[in-house]
Amino acid sequence: MKVLHVMKAIPYPPRDGFRSDIWDRIHSMRRLGYFLHVLVTMREGEVDEASLAKLRSTVDRVDLVERTPKFQSFATLKPTLIASNNSLANFPLSGEYDLTLAESEHVTPIFDNPLLRTRIRVLRVHNNERKYMWELARANKGPNWKLFFAAETLRYHLLGDKQYKKLDALWFISKIEFETYSRSQLAQKVQPMWLPPSLNLKNMPRRTRSDSKRVLFVGGLANPLNQEGIRWYLSKVHPNLKSFPDYEFVIAGSAGKSESARLLALEADGIDRCSVQLDIENLNPLYDSCALLINPMRNGSGVKMKTVHAVQHNIPLVTTTVGAEGSGLVDREHIRVADEPEEFLSAVSDLLSNPAMGDSMSDRAYRYLAANYNSDENIERLLNLLLGPSTKAEPVLG
Repeated sequence: MKVLHVMKAIPYPPRDGFRSDIWDRIHSMRRLGYFLHVLVTMREGEVDEASLAKLRSTVDRVDLVERTPKFQSFATLKPTLIASNNSLANFPLSGEYDLTLAESEHVTPIFDNPLLRTRIRVLRVHNNERKYMWELARANKGPNWKLFFAAETLRYHLLGDKQYKKLDALWFISKIEFETYSRSQLAQKVQPMWLPPSLNLKNMPRRTRSDSKRVLFVGGLANPLNQEGIRWYLSKVHPNLKSFPDYEFVIAGSAGKSESARLLALEADGIDRCSVQLDIENLNPLYDSCALLINPMRNGSGVKMKTVHAVQHNIPLVTTTVGAEGSGLVDREHIRVADEPEEFLSAVSDLLSNPAMGDSMSDRAYRYLAANYNSDENIERLLNLLLGPSTKAEPVLG
């Protein structure tokens, strides 16, 4: 099986949900014996050499494709992140592939490349992009960003489903978005499939119960939707948990060069019983030292990897409906779901007061992941459906 794998960023280190899904899928395809040729679109000067070296040591071949200059990307009716990757349509491809896999609509210009020879064309759908852009427009505080994301929403609306017409299949990360699309007329032309987030549970150390009263949030702090959720929890829920003497809210996330992320970290760090840890490389000790994880996101689309990673680490979880969306996890069976402040407070209090209840839920959730999120089995099954059982043939070498 020879794969052309196209993405808009180097997925290592897997510091956010988008990258972690791709990075784990790369490892799944390597374990299956597939030959991987990776194309990464980058702007000049933004390549991290250590990350690139790690990617090169993991796959068979890596090529960097320079993105279109920003001013050219803006001057188009296409969504900016798609237009910025138009150079993929001119990349000098050679040879034939069994699968070309585009990670998000942003890199779909690869399917306009006249030199592309591939048996099947697949798009990994990470988000409902139009919905996601609108929610970013609503959540952003800066007027310029609000205007930008509102314009992107309109561009995605005008684009509609045009980018799907050259595809053979859509691999939805979200079960809900997969089911919604399956009921549409376009599903008769482009086959929808549910491919849950890529996970490897075999070597994952399972967390043991913590007797602490610490509540954990893990996520990218530069994302306005995460910022919105954290501020909601800090103002609506956090002050009412001080009846637990040892309660503490721990925020762990990547900030990068984001000024808004740094400001949020300073703001939260000044609040009583709240601490912030930025850009932590190994989160396992934090998962082990906390009683539960929360995902208080108010808006968003697609599967929230912070939710899946909580279950993967066997830690009890309280989340909003948005946070659980598309994962298949069920309220009170696997996790606790609450949207109003009083409900969220009650769910957190219940789990802090009754660790055994949280243990039972997290165990059931982990078993659900083990049954449905086996990355190697899911990828092989979907490719067998698209290409036939011949996908189990000997790996392509060189």
